[in-house]
Amino acid sequence: MTESKVHEFKFGEGRYSFFTGKDESGWRWGSDDFQNSEVTFHTREAAIKDAEAEISLRAIRNVRDQVHGEFDALSKRITQLADPTLGEDELEPLYEEVLGFLEAHPAHRVELAQRLINVMGAYRFGRERSEALLPSTAIAYSMHVLRWPEVREFAEQEHRDFYAPKMETLMTSIMDAFEDDWEDRDFYKRFQSEI
Repeated sequence: MTESKVHEFKFGEGRYSFFTGKDESGWRWGSDDFQNSEVTFHTREAAIKDAEAEISLRAIRNVRDQVHGEFDALSKRITQLADPTLGEDELEPLYEEVLGFLEAHPAHRVELAQRLINVMGAYRFGRERSEALLPSTAIAYSMHVLRWPEVREFAEQEHRDFYAPKMETLMTSIMDAFEDDWEDRDFYKRFQSEI
């Protein structure tokens, strides 16, 4: 390659570098982490724009995957520690971790809400499949604070579609948490000032 040059740019919290170079077919870009050897560009500026766009997209995906991985690990840990013989007051620190994680990642709210919805959808088959799922009380606790409408809508739809109308279910406990006068708030220190 002739006319090779290294470029740096900042995206989010990261700094990235890549090179551009020209060969007989045109301008290309590449880096140690990201290769783009099949596409050529007429100008160096076009190669730079493509490199920055591709590297930014991959960086976003990496962060998203990292957040999902952290949420899955947290859910697994909470599930292992949430012994059903413990009282809600003893479980509250675990629920606070879930809430804190959800609050700490506002840029991933849509994906995290979908993760919660996926867990809620799996409750129907959890016992049959012997799945260890994030406790519904952890979701209810978080939703009493966050009030994410898509979680409530899913709980309402799931309850309508799969449970008897007047039956108390995991979905009704989550739906109830959206109310200011959620009766389970009495179990938790965080909500004592609301009483």
